[in-house]
Amino acid sequence: MRISVMRLCSLLLSSPLLYSFVSSFSLVTSRHRISSYSSSPWSSDESYGFTSDDLNRISVKLFSSPSDDDDDEDMSDVLNDRDWRAFRAKLVMSENESTVASGVDYSSLDESVADSKVQELDDDPDARAFAALDPTIWAYDTGNVIEQGAVILGGVEQSFGFGLRQQYFHKAVMLVLEHDERFTRGIILNRPSSRTILDEDEDTGRITQWKVWYGGDVQGLGSGMMEVVCLHSLQSDAAIEVSTTVINEIRRTSFGDARELVAKGLARPSDFWTFAGYAGWGPNQLAEELERKSWYMVATDSQTLLQQMANQAQGQDPRNAGLDTWTLLMGMIGKSDIAKKKSDEFDDLMLKEWAREHLLVDVEKSSYDAKLRSAPSTNDISNIDPIDRVIQQAAANAKGEYVGPGMLVRGSSADRSPYLLSKQELHKSIVLIVTDDEKLTTGAILNRPSSRGVQLQIISKITGSKKEVVIPLRYGGEYSIRGGDQSTLFWFHCSKMLQEKNVGSPLGINNPKGVWRCSAEEASSAIAEGSAEPTDFIVVSGLSIWTKGDKGISRGIEGEVKTGNFEIIPKKKVKEVYEVLLHQQVLNTGNIQSNLDISNEAWNLGEPVLKRNERDNDEPLDGIGDEYDEENDTLVFKSNTKLTTLSDKALRYWVATFLLGEPSLG
Repeated sequence: MRISVMRLCSLLLSSPLLYSFVSSFSLVTSRHRISSYSSSPWSSDESYGFTSDDLNRISVKLFSSPSDDDDDEDMSDVLNDRDWRAFRAKLVMSENESTVASGVDYSSLDESVADSKVQELDDDPDARAFAALDPTIWAYDTGNVIEQGAVILGGVEQSFGFGLRQQYFHKAVMLVLEHDERFTRGIILNRPSSRTILDEDEDTGRITQWKVWYGGDVQGLGSGMMEVVCLHSLQSDAAIEVSTTVINEIRRTSFGDARELVAKGLARPSDFWTFAGYAGWGPNQLAEELERKSWYMVATDSQTLLQQMANQAQGQDPRNAGLDTWTLLMGMIGKSDIAKKKSDEFDDLMLKEWAREHLLVDVEKSSYDAKLRSAPSTNDISNIDPIDRVIQQAAANAKGEYVGPGMLVRGSSADRSPYLLSKQELHKSIVLIVTDDEKLTTGAILNRPSSRGVQLQIISKITGSKKEVVIPLRYGGEYSIRGGDQSTLFWFHCSKMLQEKNVGSPLGINNPKGVWRCSAEEASSAIAEGSAEPTDFIVVSGLSIWTKGDKGISRGIEGEVKTGNFEIIPKKKVKEVYEVLLHQQVLNTGNIQSNLDISNEAWNLGEPVLKRNERDNDEPLDGIGDEYDEENDTLVFKSNTKLTTLSDKALRYWVATFLLGEPSLG
């Protein structure tokens, strides 16, 4: 049976199931008439577009039959019974029939041709990946075509990745469950966890255990209102009746319906992949992110996805974060070179740490967010008799353990920094406590100079000469002060001469020789009369805030110290630490590392005596040859990277991205 091109198109258009396919296919093929894309499965050295002859030849290949009957109704039945995404895949990949992914049956080839194909597999690692799989599997890059059943792969070519924020999206493999012009919903398929949902039958008391996967950040694991969806490939009428088909052989159903099927004995919990949460995009949001290369849109067969989910369910360590699945699919769409270049880099390591923190249940949680949830309440810290509280503070001040206005604290020295996955600006930070009352603590980060400076015009009171000076403007925290002019900036000094002249006032009564706060006018006047240099002052924009309240909310700075997020810098070290920071300069592309080095010098100088005594001088192993020391908790999972090194790298990325606007310098 031979079908004309016009007849084939007519049949395609007559099927409502194929409308999106035809539209998408037209968009993609028209794009390839304009220019060639070397990364496309259709790639060639020249611009390529399907001609009528190509379509006619393809139609013969796909629908040739021993029957000569050209019945339109029979053909419609054939079309409707097929997985139309597979049909489209064969159209796309028909020009590269030497690739195993095209579905060629090599058993029909003679020995000499088969030998040549084997040689091709030896030479092409991507083709080797397909060789072990069923020849019906397929995958290809669909460009910017978004549709239900499509797979979204996390991109690695954008200028700013997911290393610092939303690490769970890095190298994610997401299945699009719904898509229209208003909203797109997807779930992440490659984030298995060791978490479970225990479901107790009210009548029998029987407990059923459901393994839960991280599906996305909306109503996901740990949220107050988890949205749980189950994927399956069950073929029973009962399962199909309560399910919606996503793509051929993969259906979704609610957790409630899945539970009911299990309760009736019609299914087992292991028949389902249970996901908590989802990822969502508003109108045009996903399309815009595709333009920025944040994602790759992929079409693939259902068996590939089912097999990969089955592999992950069979005991894969959640700390590996499903990276193997992403790598496989990248190879299937011809992007293995990109995948290899972006392997075990910063974003991969950050994803593994995110997975450890959020997908495992049997490890100590060390992140800032985890400590925030488990920290004691403000009442647990300060709900004592007021007189006893005063006595406690006096004793703490005598020991150098008092934390209040005018004191310095530094970010935790733990191997696994609480500020690795979020709030990286606080890693190895030096914070000056500005205020502390019953509601909150405010502080200013002193060791984060930005790319901006404060320009002053100074007229000497002695000679009358004019000069302009620039003082580095430092990032003090994420909370800005209303106004936006220089009156909202914080000016600090620690100069004995200026203190004797009462330039400004001390921040805390417990340390009158420590850091003082003054106004811009007072600083300018002191510089003009020669009693101060511009380098005597630290100027800060913004504040960091720690609130006080019930459990689940920050405990103020005292609570942060008690939970190990910060350490008190000894009072006698305050002036010395401050003076080291005065050597930092306005941030630029040439001094980012030198500024960080000065910051680290000051941070090390502020080490509490107790910490110095407790410090273990034994260096951790750097792995075992080409293998990894998986028992060494000071290293990132399956890597030789120390956590301290990764935390420092994350801080540099944060500085380069948010203070300098140059993510590539991270």
